[in-house]
Amino acid sequence: MSHDEEYGLPRVRKLVGPGPSDMELMDLLSKAGHCVSVAACMFWGEGPVDDADDDADDDDDDDRPSRNQDSSDSEERRKDEEFENSLQVRYDCFFDGRPFLVGELNAMAAELADAGETGALMQIWDELKGSKGASPATWSAVERLHARGKGMIPSGTLRLSNDRPPQAMAPARRLHKICKGRRLSARSRAVDSTDEVLLRGIEWVRGQQASGSSLVAAGGKQRMAIAKELVKALGIDLETARGLVTKLKRKKVL
Repeated sequence: MSHDEEYGLPRVRKLVGPGPSDMELMDLLSKAGHCVSVAACMFWGEGPVDDADDDADDDDDDDRPSRNQDSSDSEERRKDEEFENSLQVRYDCFFDGRPFLVGELNAMAAELADAGETGALMQIWDELKGSKGASPATWSAVERLHARGKGMIPSGTLRLSNDRPPQAMAPARRLHKICKGRRLSARSRAVDSTDEVLLRGIEWVRGQQASGSSLVAAGGKQRMAIAKELVKALGIDLETARGLVTKLKRKKVL
């Protein structure tokens, strides 16, 4: 028995079926250079037939994961990774009892501010001990959030930690107080940094009063009007002038 009869004929018969005779198949094998897949191709007049797995048990196919299964597993892994990296999960980590570096708290605070998660930001702010631990980058993010304006600052959607006291003040309101306090402190420091500004301010007020001008700083608009006059008269910036008005009122000069 030839090689083709012993090995090739059964394999090509399995590919092409019972139609042709053994002699016809042997002739195809001979023309195909004893290649079973080429012989089957010649019979069907189609593209090459892959017979690499013809000897495998058909039941083995049941054990192979389908493409749909692979795709489903991949999608599940992707969702798991997204969940593990989600803002909620990373935020929750700050309240599991482990100590965190100030830099890590600042990074989370800035990310929460940029995401509009004001409620969560206030909890991280408390972990930072307020402005004592806030970095310049964190302050920039906080100011950007505050700059959205009244009524435009969201509380956020993250689930807050139950391990911390509930917030007594609405997140947006507290954010406003934090930013306002910082602004007022900056004004006060600008005036306190030199006695010259305060002395010049007192001198200007006394001069205005001596000339008969009435300087009233009872309301916000009146105080702003005086601050603008101080800007022109003393050559200082508006924030310093507003701080100076506050100082003059405290000293009862105004």
